[in-house]
Amino acid sequence: MDNAIEACEKVAENARFITVKVGKKNHFLIIRIENVSTEDSVGTVNKYDGECHYQSESGIFVLDILIPVRR
Repeated sequence: MDNAIEACEKVAENARFITVKVGKKNHFLIIRIENVSTEDSVGTVNKYDGECHYQSESGIFVLDILIPVRR
């Protein structure tokens, strides 16, 4: 989230956005963050044995985080 906020601060106010979606599918917690971006940077979720997938296209950065749900 910090990276998304910092990226938004670098573009015009009327072009800023951050979208956060959270859900569960099968045995995974899924977090998706979309924001306008000027650069690609992503952290990892290794601490929770999760995975990160990201893409950047036409100035939109999309980060998908998958974390296994343990019972």
